[in-house]
Amino acid sequence: WDRPLTEGFNPRMMLCSFRPADMYVVKPDGNPDPRAIHEEMGRHKERLQDGIARGSLYNRDEVKIPIDMNNLGNTILANAGSINKNLYGEINNKGHQVIANLNDPKGKYQISPGPMNWDQTAPRDPIFYRWH
Repeated sequence: WDRPLTEGFNPRMMLCSFRPADMYVVKPDGNPDPRAIHEEMGRHKERLQDGIARGSLYNRDEVKIPIDMNNLGNTILANAGSINKNLYGEINNKGHQVIANLNDPKGKYQISPGPMNWDQTAPRDPIFYRWH
């Protein structure tokens, strides 16, 4: 998320609702500053890396939980099995959002997000496989 992409992608595909990819999609007011998102992701990355190095993650009660592939994956994906979403964030989901909104990160021009914004279309974007 903090390095330039060497190639772009504009699929001009139909979304899961069969609307054109460039059709206006409503975004909530107050799009966050992209720099703040990058800083937040950086903090979460550091916390995850520290946990991996130590072999444990802290749960919501600040108890060390030994890392295994399942709880590490759930924490990175920020799903229901996440050890602590508040501490480790939603690095995978935020990354999808950052990539999907590269054309208009502040929402200034009301450009629709790219395919990485939706589970149904994300695998169609070649960057999906680099992200994962």
